[in-house]
Amino acid sequence: MYRFDMELPAGIVWTTHISGNGNEYRIGMLPDADAQAEDRAGKDATGGKFPKEDFGIDVKWSNGDMNWKTTSSDVQTTAAITQYDLYWKKGDVWPYMLWFTNTENYNYLFFDETGDSYRCNCWRRGNHWVQYRSDKPTIIFITGS
Repeated sequence: MYRFDMELPAGIVWTTHISGNGNEYRIGMLPDADAQAEDRAGKDATGGKFPKEDFGIDVKWSNGDMNWKTTSSDVQTTAAITQYDLYWKKGDVWPYMLWFTNTENYNYLFFDETGDSYRCNCWRRGNHWVQYRSDKPTIIFITGS
C-alpha cells in the first residue's frame, strides 16, 4: 500500500488517451511486479466460468486531500473498487489525479460533472491512476464492462 505523503511509486507506466469529449488524459499502471494479473471471467457454483456483469453506479468523488477514501459497500460490490483519492496537483499539465484500487478486472469509464469520460481498462488488479483536466472534476458516475 502506498501512502500519499510520499512520492508516487517508481515504475508507473503512463499512456496518453482521448476522453469521451476529445480531451487528452493519461492513465498510469504499475508493471507486473506490483499488479496481479487474473482471468477476467468469474466462476459459477460448479467451477465453470461466467463473464462478469456490466455495471453503472452513481458516486460523488470530489477533489480533496491526499488521503485514501474507502468506497461504499455498493461501490466495492458493484465496481470492485475498494479505495480512491481524487486530488489537485498545482501546476501540472493534468491537474487532477484519480488514484484507485480495484479487486476485479474491468474496463472502467469514469464520468465527471462536465459529462466527459475517462476510460481505464484495468486488466490487472491493484492501483491505477487517471490524470485529467476538467472544469468540474468531481467523478459522478462509473461504468464497467
